[in-house]
Amino acid sequence: MVDVMEGQAVCLIDMVFPGDTNHHGTLFGGVALAHMDKVAFLAATRHGRSPFVTAASEKIDFANPALIGDIVEVTGRVARVGNSSLDVEVELMAESPVSGERRLCTRGRFTLVAVKGPGSRLPLPKLVEMPEQPSDGRLRMVNIVFPGQTNHHATLYEAMRSN
Repeated sequence: MVDVMEGQAVCLIDMVFPGDTNHHGTLFGGVALAHMDKVAFLAATRHGRSPFVTAASEKIDFANPALIGDIVEVTGRVARVGNSSLDVEVELMAESPVSGERRLCTRGRFTLVAVKGPGSRLPLPKLVEMPEQPSDGRLRMVNIVFPGQTNHHATLYEAMRSN
């Protein structure tokens, strides 16, 4: 069995565009939840190296809005691991690109379950405590390739590849 270090965060950085907002110019709650669920999925998959589905999320309160033009940073960390399920704590921060002001918009806890099958590695690896390491300051982006973005060979369309 492989143990995985605690504290390995998954981070998604995006921009709030008008199509993601309501008539008040603030990020739709559903868009925020979609970002959070995606990060929870990525954190779970990186930890367990198994196919996961979201089973539940705890009460999520929206403390502050993310505005059109803000940068949103969604960070998730695995917080609890069972035999076939785990919990991921996710936080969504908004940042004004001009002033640099950052504010917590929402946080929540997502429970994901490994889908049993040939691709699953069960029981899931346990968490191992790891001292917190400073950030190197680089921005990173993760994107999931979904079937609608692939060609008939189930590979990413050539036009979407980046060098």
